[in-house]
Amino acid sequence: MSRGARALATSGFSSIKDLSDMMDMSYEHTRRLVNGDNLPSKIALKTLVSLLKLDKEEAEKVWLADNLRKKYGGIPAELAGRPAVAWAKLNKKRANQ
Repeated sequence: MSRGARALATSGFSSIKDLSDMMDMSYEHTRRLVNGDNLPSKIALKTLVSLLKLDKEEAEKVWLADNLRKKYGGIPAELAGRPAVAWAKLNKKRANQ
């Protein structure tokens, strides 16, 4: 079960249809957001945070991590707090060239 589905289940909305009506989005787009198939836009994220009564900062961190993972295949080591690992990988790549 995705984080979105868990949040929906505990938020008081009885269905994805209810949430899609409140967000003024199509059912299919809302379903993909809830299932974790798509990432919300910044505006949709703000709407979700307010409707589901989520912690704004935590939701933005999760959104950013998911966005980076989707775009780059993982969170860059610098953002994960491991600059030494990233530096070692960079030096290893340079040595192999």
